[in-house]
Amino acid sequence: MRTILARWLVISGLVFAFTAVNLFADSVRISTTFKVLPYQTLSITGVSSSQSVFASVQLPQPKSVDLQRGFISQHNAVHLAVESNVPWVLQVHTDDKHMGVSGDGAYTKPISDFQLRNASNKDYLTISNDPQPLLHHVGGEFEFDIDYKLTFDAQAHQVGSYRLALIYTISSQ
Repeated sequence: MRTILARWLVISGLVFAFTAVNLFADSVRISTTFKVLPYQTLSITGVSSSQSVFASVQLPQPKSVDLQRGFISQHNAVHLAVESNVPWVLQVHTDDKHMGVSGDGAYTKPISDFQLRNASNKDYLTISNDPQPLLHHVGGEFEFDIDYKLTFDAQAHQVGSYRLALIYTISSQ
């Protein structure tokens, strides 16, 4: 009987010790998941930010040399800044159907006479009503200048006050 009692005490002691060790050795494993959502901003340097940003650029009055060569241009007309954590594309378009009508009403300036480019590029892009890619890049912070060019036919050009609203849009690629 002593042997049975001794065995029972030893087994009880081991069970208690094993249970006590497990009580203090328990751990909790937490799995955490998260998403990094795309973040993009487009701003015009020198203009305070909001949901929509407006800037006005005044092209110089064409001189006779401009009329002879068929265009007038303004380098670094707008300075844009992009911040993005994903690859992006910058598109540009206009909702305007034309740039306006001459003072005498005889001439309508087409939007296709307006061109623009990233100042570091050689070729100009002709503006249209359909969004067109102007720039694209991987994520990061970038600043760049946009050049404007207004073309005209010296024979067809008429004096007038013309305007064009450009819409720049950044989106993920």
